[in-house]
Amino acid sequence: MYRLLVVDNEAYVVESVMFYMEEQSGLELEVYGCYSAHKALEMMERMRVDILLTDIRMPGMDGLRLQEEVMARWPRCKTIFLSGYDDFDYIQRAFRTGGCNYLLKSEGKEAVIAAVGKACRELDEQLAQEVLLSQAQERWTTALPVLRQQLYRSLMSSSAPQKEQRAEAFEKMNLCFDPRQMVYLLLAHDDQAGTRDQWQHELAMTQVKNMLIQHMPATLRCDGLAYGDMAAWLFQPQGRALDEQWRRARLQISESLQNIQAMCRQHLSMSVSFALGAQPVAWEGLHAQRKRLEARLHMSLLDGALLLDSEPEMPPTATANARACEELDRAKLLYAYMDTGNRADFMALFDTLVKAVNEVQSPLRRDLQLELLGRVGSMLLTQLNRWSLAEQLARHQDLQPLRQSLFTMSWTEGIHYLRSLAEAFFNTKNQQAATQEDDLVARLHWLAQQNLGGDLSLPRLGDMLGMNPYYMARLYQAHTGERLMNYIALLRIDRAKEMLDKDVLTSRDIGRAIGYGSAQAFHRFFKKMTGMTPQEYKNKSKTDD
Repeated sequence: MYRLLVVDNEAYVVESVMFYMEEQSGLELEVYGCYSAHKALEMMERMRVDILLTDIRMPGMDGLRLQEEVMARWPRCKTIFLSGYDDFDYIQRAFRTGGCNYLLKSEGKEAVIAAVGKACRELDEQLAQEVLLSQAQERWTTALPVLRQQLYRSLMSSSAPQKEQRAEAFEKMNLCFDPRQMVYLLLAHDDQAGTRDQWQHELAMTQVKNMLIQHMPATLRCDGLAYGDMAAWLFQPQGRALDEQWRRARLQISESLQNIQAMCRQHLSMSVSFALGAQPVAWEGLHAQRKRLEARLHMSLLDGALLLDSEPEMPPTATANARACEELDRAKLLYAYMDTGNRADFMALFDTLVKAVNEVQSPLRRDLQLELLGRVGSMLLTQLNRWSLAEQLARHQDLQPLRQSLFTMSWTEGIHYLRSLAEAFFNTKNQQAATQEDDLVARLHWLAQQNLGGDLSLPRLGDMLGMNPYYMARLYQAHTGERLMNYIALLRIDRAKEMLDKDVLTSRDIGRAIGYGSAQAFHRFFKKMTGMTPQEYKNKSKTDD
């Protein structure tokens, strides 16, 4: 959607152009108007302008000077000059400054509509030009290392992308890995973890990562990331790997680690411990292997440990335990669902976590039950405090267990209580949001009623409410089902009818009272809204009486 700004010192020109441009369903436009170049510049300090439709001769600052100021702020803006004069000198100067078009006011609205449509098409084409694509590619290239790091984090998390998404991401980010093959995972731990700040950890582990990548054989694909006091690397043999190539790859990695540990001590003055997975794993198995290797590194009693992991087959009970622990890592998503008011996803994930814990058949089960109760209870308490809902919720819900006795409840009682409390939280939060939206609508209606003869543009209303005007307008439309400008237009026409019925003021005075600077603009507005001129309405009203 493009923004069109109409500027003319004659109010009826601005308002008539705004009326018929807003009705052009084939053009997706937000239309604004100003009665002077200086007002236009003030508006452009607060919003982007894509198309400027301006009178070329105006007092104070003419259209040519305005265009120069606009181009300094919004270089991609297209300009259409309007003039009441067939002035060759002005036309020459307009095209010399790069004006998009030049129209005489006498050419009528069809010419204006055509010129604005042409400007929209040129903006569309400009977006697809090679220069912009090149700039976008340059920005993409700059951001690519960060995006790759984020993808690696995702691949090693419990919410890793699915097979199709993974293949698409690998291709888009030009990763060296084959998404169809398995990978080896190697973790490293900064053994001076307690003596550095967070940024020092990541800097040191990034240096280790770079050193390791430089010293790996060219037959291996290798990349990874540093996170906190840890670093992770992924390895694949080049080409389609056979069993022998996987065994050789693991040997090459493990044989290189002692040398890299020595180089870290010598050149970086740091001790690093490594843990290498026993087998290559499918991408879907990275999260579980990462958690296992992390646990081994954190339990190591020796700085500079070199752990070549072996993974014996786990009994069914241990498998269920591991699956439950992995599922509980997803509990952090519950907080995000509460934050956004996403009740359905919250409840679905909550039930999934409860089911995973119920499947555990070992003494660990009660610990996992307490962990889930504690995590969800803590999140609910944080959200109640964050949104100031505790007092309101306490009128209908007992919050004492959340604060004191949650762990003394049985598993069944605790889960029932948390589910009930979560339902109450979402109900209250949604009611609060609806109340805030009701309040916004009421305030906008009051402002419109009190300022009907003044500036009721979106930027002005946004300033009065301290809100982004376009977000404010979208919120209003989502809550009421109608556009804010439509409400204001209906309010103005109702007020105009009231004053015409009293038959005291002239059409000019009535127009000014509802925000139109000229009788002509008021007449056009009134006929557009009612199908009658003000005089025809007045005559009909008298006849009806």
